[in-house]
Amino acid sequence: MISSMIMVMGSLITLSSKSWMVAWVGLEINTLGFILILIKYSNYYDSPLKYFIVQTFTSNLLLMSILYFSNLNNMMLNLFPNPNTLMTAIISMKLGMIPFHYWMLEILKKINWITYFIMITWQKLAPMMLLFSTTTLITVYFLSLLNSMGGAILGTIQKNIMKVILYSSISHMGWMMSPMLMKSEFWLIYLAIYSLLTFVVIKNFVYTKFSNETFILANKFLLIIILMMSILSLSGFPPFSGFISKWVVISILAPSEMFLMLILVSSSTISIYFYIKLFSPSLFIYIKTYKSPLLTSFHNLTSTKIYYFTFMSSMLGTMIIMLY
Repeated sequence: MISSMIMVMGSLITLSSKSWMVAWVGLEINTLGFILILIKYSNYYDSPLKYFIVQTFTSNLLLMSILYFSNLNNMMLNLFPNPNTLMTAIISMKLGMIPFHYWMLEILKKINWITYFIMITWQKLAPMMLLFSTTTLITVYFLSLLNSMGGAILGTIQKNIMKVILYSSISHMGWMMSPMLMKSEFWLIYLAIYSLLTFVVIKNFVYTKFSNETFILANKFLLIIILMMSILSLSGFPPFSGFISKWVVISILAPSEMFLMLILVSSSTISIYFYIKLFSPSLFIYIKTYKSPLLTSFHNLTSTKIYYFTFMSSMLGTMIIMLY
């Protein structure tokens, strides 16, 4: 409980700060809280240690950059005409964006779903806010292209659920950064909807005891449908809330960034392949061995509750966007 409060407090300090030094302090408090959570929920100490090393390295780089660029004279400005580019590279490393994502692959090997969910959702909030306030248009353009397409392509060759969800997160970061080109704050709503949908998917993985390597689920049709709905919603498949959020991003980009919009749509189309791959083996096995009526699956009250939770969370994202 205390570690969670420390983590949340650090993020709020960064979000509310108007000074780079205060924002840096907030990031450090947030990192401390998350490391305490890693230690609490992990049976191995190498994951917290690796996370600590990476975050300490990037934080030191960020601090040196803040101190360095705050004292630049005219001669130094000729050497570094755009210091925001270096800041963006450092924050991208902290976020685990491509090509700085390999440290996340090492950490996810020995953590549970709770810490994994926090790492790919809440831990992105404060760095993304800094990225929104500092990054240049050309940098946003490049990172959006690289992460959306790179996450989609690399996700198709993965055979581990956590790695698939990781590359899904990287691809979604490309979508989140795209509205920043138009100075739009919709990326914050996109992050909130993505976090909600990811929570639903992970909750279904935990509840159904989904196989991490073979993608095989118990032979229960309702559970397969629940998992399929949550995954398709996360993928942005119409008419779920994930599609609505991507549609809003496209509408923001459409007037002037047609090429980026085309790349984003193409990456989303590619990523649907590895999303479908998550539930298709279980669905095909059930169809092949189908022996009982569909309605018998509804006898499980807990499954019915999970079904309604998945459905309502998908619709909730759509309602949030309509209010926006």
